[in-house]
Amino acid sequence: MKFRFLLVLVAVCQLAAAAQTARVNPRKNVVSKQIAQTTNEQVLPIRRVILYSNGIAYIERRGTISGRAEINLSFTQSQIDDVLKSMVVLDLGQGRIGAVSYNSSAPPSARMAEIPFKVEAETGTETSGGLASVLSQLQGARVLVTSTRQTATGAILTVEKRAVTAPKEKDKPAVAETQFLVVAGENGEIASFDLAEIRSVKLLDDATRKDVNAFAAISASARRKDAKTITVTSEGAGTARELVVSYTIAAPIWKTTYRVVLDANGKPFFQGWAIVDNVSDEDWREVNLSLVSGSPISFIQPLQSPLFRHRPIIEIPEDLSLEPQIYEPGISNGTGNGVGYGSGEGSGMGGGSAGGIGNAAPEPAMKTELSDVLASENSGVQTAVKGEKLGDLFEYTIVQPVSVARNRSALIPIVQTKMDGERISVYNESVREDRPMSGLLLKNTTDLTFENGAMTVFERN
Repeated sequence: MKFRFLLVLVAVCQLAAAAQTARVNPRKNVVSKQIAQTTNEQVLPIRRVILYSNGIAYIERRGTISGRAEINLSFTQSQIDDVLKSMVVLDLGQGRIGAVSYNSSAPPSARMAEIPFKVEAETGTETSGGLASVLSQLQGARVLVTSTRQTATGAILTVEKRAVTAPKEKDKPAVAETQFLVVAGENGEIASFDLAEIRSVKLLDDATRKDVNAFAAISASARRKDAKTITVTSEGAGTARELVVSYTIAAPIWKTTYRVVLDANGKPFFQGWAIVDNVSDEDWREVNLSLVSGSPISFIQPLQSPLFRHRPIIEIPEDLSLEPQIYEPGISNGTGNGVGYGSGEGSGMGGGSAGGIGNAAPEPAMKTELSDVLASENSGVQTAVKGEKLGDLFEYTIVQPVSVARNRSALIPIVQTKMDGERISVYNESVREDRPMSGLLLKNTTDLTFENGAMTVFERN
């Protein structure tokens, strides 16, 4: 009985502690649960990598998601254009792909046009003028000027140049040109400050401070290359489903090297290796790797920056007629009769008829999805297998999964077999007159096509 009473006492204490925790922060668990339900950020690992010899890579990500999934993919500034023109997103379950969004902004030149002043990168020259150029462009702004002699508050009027007599020194002109900041005080007093004696100029207007801060932020964003985050969302039920995201990006070309080992009878043993480089910020863990030779057409198109089309400015005529225009029945004072070619009709100002849109029903929207095209027999998509020739291309499919850490390179074996071959002598009088050079004649007895690469020959040991 004492043992049972002890168990009951412990259970009551645990319940009391849980109740006390709930009273201290009663909404903590509720808020955490709501966040977990609304924000379901998941990760799609890299499952397939295809490297092309023209300097691009096909990346395929696959993973299992559930509910409303949000996938964040990070890219460098130089990769975004390739991703935007090649990304394919497929939800293999009953989910619905939402918008694929990324952080974007207007080009720095367009944002700079909204700022009412400009500062050159190199200050102190004749074109920029340094501090004098900045202050002259802030004409009318309220400032607090602190110099070595006085302090004053007022609005900037101008920056003027004066000829000041300098102390006579050797190799220096007696008259020097100095710039002065002219400020109109709140009490009506106009004061001037020598720029060489000014310690600080504090901007008092909020709008002016925002313009200066915006100019600094735009200049910094134009100088550095920030990373871009692409967010892929998929709406679906709570059941697990597979999501596929693929795209192409620039990548180092893969290289090949070969080794030939001759046995005692001179029979060659052939071994080939591919050198691949993972220069990304993500590890390749157990990925299906393929190497494609050839040079498919590839290009870069600037898609990430918003584009603005130039529109002409039509000036308002200064000689506008202020007399009223009177239109009488039967008299056409318009521009003439216009004839429309639509099925609808509208009355023109000059008595003519203008064509309308008509009553034609709009065509139904296309309902063919990518999955329907892939399932069709006439889709033109063929599955590539290892060692298969694809038109002008040739693909090496690595049978075993490959792992390459980020910022690492690896040697991947692509062939290891015995070949037909024999030792030969190569004589070229223009290269070597006294004796021929040793050579090796190989016959490719495999089904593979080998890329150009260095070959090292070992004869026995």
